[in-house]
Amino acid sequence: MKIYLLILLMCALFTAIRFTSAETQHTESLPQ
Repeated sequence: MKIYLLILLMCALFTAIRFTSAETQHTESLPQ
């Protein structure tokens, strides 16, 4: 059960990092 919880936590963390990274790139590529 602990291993499943750890995998779920890592998955959520990876998704959050990827989402933040994508949003940052989108903001940088957009000229203002």
